[in-house]
This record gives sequence, structure tokens and C-alpha cells, in this order.
Amino acid sequence: MTVRNLLPPYDIYTLDESLSSLNNDDKAPFFGCLANVTMDPYGYKVLVPSSQWVAQNPAITKFLPGHDHRILSQANSTSIDISLEFNVAMDCDGVTSSVSLNVSSSGQSAGNGQPGVSHVQCGQVQNPDPAVLVGTDVSAWYWNAMLVNVPDGVVTITVDHAPAQSGNATTNVRVFSPLRSYSLVRSGIGQGSSLATERRGEQRDGFPRE
Repeated sequence: MTVRNLLPPYDIYTLDESLSSLNNDDKAPFFGCLANVTMDPYGYKVLVPSSQWVAQNPAITKFLPGHDHRILSQANSTSIDISLEFNVAMDCDGVTSSVSLNVSSSGQSAGNGQPGVSHVQCGQVQNPDPAVLVGTDVSAWYWNAMLVNVPDGVVTITVDHAPAQSGNATTNVRVFSPLRSYSLVRSGIGQGSSLATERRGEQRDGFPRE
């Protein structure tokens, strides 16, 4: 019998036979056992029969430039590069369609059109960051894009039910993330109100405060 970890890295183990009967009567069925198992300090595993194992839902594992990141706007520049990473392979067009923008703008440095998404690139993450906490996913797939026509202000980026790849090319099955995710970026001049959210005289991320 094999068992599988419900938590990353979803490792599989084959149980050895033991002499301990399930009903304490020296008769089958018997408990299985692991001869040895290696875990990181403070690590843990949640093992279930492989036949009952269910894959984790898609989840965002990383966002760049970072939630509530301050961006000092430049002259004639209305674009922002962003990146989303996921724990499973996603549908590139589906992720693009799931992303929406909401801009609270000061009206300065606006482009000639509506804020939108351009220059989309997708693929597998080659060197993912290691998990910070035990039992958490690492990045497997990325979605990179450029936000265009972004004025000074606060940009809310919403990812709503982004579809993941699953199954094979013939069935074309899609599994949807059950959650809606939000991230913020702030763009403006150094003394702009959208950037100056700390107490007077403080400085963070290289941006002076009013």
C-alpha cells in the first residue's frame, strides 16, 4: 500500500508490513509502517492512502513587484512590469482574462488610453524560491506582463478564478481556483499622496514622506 503527503512536496511512501493487527487479534488486516522517514527541523507530514489523495487548488505563490509596492513614476513612463507565480501550471490566456485593474488616480502622468495588460509571457519557473514555511507550496509556473497607460495613483490588481491546466490535451479539463486575489501597487512622485502613507518625516523603500 502507498500513502501520499497532503502537503508539499506531496511525497509518496510505500508502507512495509508489520506484525500489529488492526483489530489486535493477530489476524489480518495489519497496520503498515515506515521503516524510516526524513523531515526538516519542525517538519511534519499528513499521510493519506494514495487512492484518496486530492491535489491542492491553484494558488498564487509570489507577486512582483510586491503587494503595496511604491513605484517612483518617471517622466513619459506609464507602464509597470508585474509577475505572478503559481503552485501549478496555469492556462496562460485564462490567467490573462482573469486579471482586472482598478485605478484610484491623481490624474497625473496618464497615458493616451485606458489602463490595461500587455506583453504577456508565461512558462515554467526554473529556479523557484524555497518554501519559507513547512508544508507550503513553491512556484511552478509564472505569468509576466506589463501594465500600460497607468496614471499616478493606486492600482488594484484582481485575479478572479484563474484556470489551471489539468488532464491532457484530448480532454482539455480546466480546474478553477476558488478564490479571488488582490494586490496593490502605488505609482507617483516622491511627495505624492499615494506614496506618502507613513508618518511625517519617515522614509521607506527609498521614497521620502511628506
